[in-house]
Amino acid sequence: RNALSCIFRFLGAAGVSEAYTRVYIQSDADHQYLEQKASDKPESYYFFEGIYFGGYTRDDSLKNTAFIDIAKGMAPHLARQNFWPASSKETCDLLLVVSWGTTNPRRFRDVANDIFGDYNDAGYYDRVAKGDYDETDYSWYGKQRNSKLLGFYPYIRRDRFTGITPQEEYELRAAMQTERYFIIVTAFDFQELLNNKTWKRVWSTRFNMRSPGTNFAAAHLALSKAGAPYYGKKMEDLAHTRADFEPMVAEVEIGDIEVLETIDAPKGPGMLNALRVNEEKH
Repeated sequence: RNALSCIFRFLGAAGVSEAYTRVYIQSDADHQYLEQKASDKPESYYFFEGIYFGGYTRDDSLKNTAFIDIAKGMAPHLARQNFWPASSKETCDLLLVVSWGTTNPRRFRDVANDIFGDYNDAGYYDRVAKGDYDETDYSWYGKQRNSKLLGFYPYIRRDRFTGITPQEEYELRAAMQTERYFIIVTAFDFQELLNNKTWKRVWSTRFNMRSPGTNFAAAHLALSKAGAPYYGKKMEDLAHTRADFEPMVAEVEIGDIEVLETIDAPKGPGMLNALRVNEEKH
């Protein structure tokens, strides 16, 4: 591995109210992956750009944050969890598809169309693969959209799961009444993709925070910091922690960060279905 010494300085934005900035984290993992994974075994990855949700409120900090900025912000925290940049396709374990953006509480639409789009539109999948995602294409409405994007859906569906307290449910529903930044990291078995052209999801982690009072340049770093301990884990409950915007220097030895531009596999329902949040509460 060609190692580089990378120093990342995480700077909080002026005016951020840390006391009221809570990060929610939802994480799920495949049973087979958990059974086979050794706790001390390092795993290698490539990044792949997923879906960008730009929202309907002008937010230059979100618009001006490039995908590579998000990837570089994640890399040191991934390394702390023993995930390292791959040195070759033949030895790569995981493809990390990263989607990000903001919710829009005023215009609810169903996540089935948000993420899956029109299966008859061949060009849709190319737009998704490139991250060129047009929110004006949505046609289905429903309040499920934000709850699924944020990972709240398994916990507030009354007909599926009633284990949360009324206060917890109130807090989750209240959280969805304001715009929230979110990042979704979905890990696929890269060798399965490379050899069999199959999108096999092995784990997915979603983390989010309210966007008013901060900007995405600071928020994505705090989100990556908060979500990292949950990568590759299956959680029974929705976790939350206070966003950490404190200036911090993280020095780790990592390989070159590579973002794959193209994938030699169908970018259709296989990939998009795998990105969908697990709606069941286990």
